Amino acid sequence: MNKQFKSVRINTANAKTLQQLKGIGPKLAEKIIAYRKCNGPLLGLKDLTKIEGINHTLAKSIAPDISWRTEII
Repeated sequence: MNKQFKSVRINTANAKTLQQLKGIGPKLAEKIIAYRKCNGPLLGLKDLTKIEGINHTLAKSIAPDISWRTEII
């Protein structure tokens, strides 16, 4: 991840920002956004692993770089 950011707000980030997470490319970024639109905010790793293409290993590896906050600042 680009170290100029403290963390990526998984519930409000756009596709470009999501792609700063190691292992998240354009397709997974769009899947994350689609999941949020259909299901609401992701609340933790369990929700993240419900997204096709994100397994527990990937979710755990990006967890330190994620903020689960839902509000937009």
